[in-house]
Amino acid sequence: MSNALQQRCEICMVNDAVYTCRLCGRRVCRQDFDDQRGICKVCSLTLCELCGKQLSVGYCVVCGRLGCEDCMIQVSNVAYICRDCFARNKSVKTAYKFLINPNRWWFDGFENR
Repeated sequence: MSNALQQRCEICMVNDAVYTCRLCGRRVCRQDFDDQRGICKVCSLTLCELCGKQLSVGYCVVCGRLGCEDCMIQVSNVAYICRDCFARNKSVKTAYKFLINPNRWWFDGFENR
């Protein structure tokens, strides 16, 4: 790989890389860097909406927010509930009895399972 290519932004591959993302280590240009958070635009889009510190692993099936491993409770191989929604529904015996948001793209007859 040429030295010139290594100095290019790893997202746009056009501009010179001047920053390094603190989460993923990508070398990025000014346009692909979030100055306030110190992370690249890719990590900024996938950051946990609950703690704002780690990358998300999925969406809460109740509220739809992105959450990281620390802020989510995994209720199946593919489903998560955020700790906030779980705390509001302490008496629920199974995760599938939560009020599921049917307007989410992943909703597919979830209430019948």
